[in-house]
Amino acid sequence: MTRACLPLSAALFFLATVPVLAGSSESDHRLLAAQEELKIAKEHLRGADTDYAGHRRAAMEHIDRALVELRQAVELSRTEPFQPGHEKKTRPAPAPAPAPAEDPGED
Repeated sequence: MTRACLPLSAALFFLATVPVLAGSSESDHRLLAAQEELKIAKEHLRGADTDYAGHRRAAMEHIDRALVELRQAVELSRTEPFQPGHEKKTRPAPAPAPAPAEDPGED
């Protein structure tokens, strides 16, 4: 995406999200703005001349994961009322390894 297209894409994003933003909280506005900024950052990274030993590609993958998290956060805010102090997203603990079976032949 060229720099000339950025104002156009920002305007299109704004027009597309106006109906959504009308009933959203200030936090939703910030999440949507963060999504747009990450998309712009990814386009800048995509246009870089070199991969910087894999760091550019890794940064783009992190941006993709962040965009997924933000999308899920916006979906959550639309299905559940926002309550300060919501629990942080946690990963389930790994299952403990099974105990070794005892050999009944040993006594």
